Amino acid sequence: MTAQTLYQEAYTAHYKKKDYHNAILGYLRVIELYPDSNEARYARQQIPNLEHNISIQELNVSESQRSILAGIFSAIRGQKEQAEQAKEKKEQLKLEREARQQAQQAQRAKLLKRVKSIPLTTTMNIDGYKVKNYIDIESVEVVIGTGIISEFISDFSDFFGERSTPFERKLAEAKKYALDRMRYLAANKGGDAVIGVDIDYTEFTGNRIGVVVNGTIVKLDPPFDFSAVEE
Repeated sequence: MTAQTLYQEAYTAHYKKKDYHNAILGYLRVIELYPDSNEARYARQQIPNLEHNISIQELNVSESQRSILAGIFSAIRGQKEQAEQAKEKKEQLKLEREARQQAQQAQRAKLLKRVKSIPLTTTMNIDGYKVKNYIDIESVEVVIGTGIISEFISDFSDFFGERSTPFERKLAEAKKYALDRMRYLAANKGGDAVIGVDIDYTEFTGNRIGVVVNGTIVKLDPPFDFSAVEE
């Protein structure tokens, strides 16, 4: 009989006749007689499906057939173990990734608190502290576009002696960003404060204005206590 015929008989016994005993014997015959065929590969896949329908250990089979069964179920156990190990590894990696993310968030929150609380002063000293180290001189440049409408509103308001609110709002936002950026640079370099802060405004072509902030990042003595700064 061909591999196809033997496999079809076993398959029919398995799924149509529910004759699980003859089904598993038929699959084993396919594997024994035609071990390299596609049908033998299909039979190896079908045998585990019979495990809950029949006692494999009580089957009256030859030693070679029992060896085939042992090999099939050993491979299944190995696959399950690999799957469990892969699952455990995936969970471990997930936990490690979450731990890293939490640590990064905590570090970011700590840095953000430090950034918000770093003092800026136009003077060369801070009351109650001495400059221990001069870390670096930093400069921050922010360029904004005023736009034709803002420019028109500014001129119109100036003519009537009023405040040009949209224009001033843009300048205020640019100034705030520049100062926050200066604080970030200071915190990132381990500074406690920025002294000698100078703010300049520069006009460019194309309705653009630049806000330039300069300052010196310093370490203070005693060190500035950022933990004492309220949120």
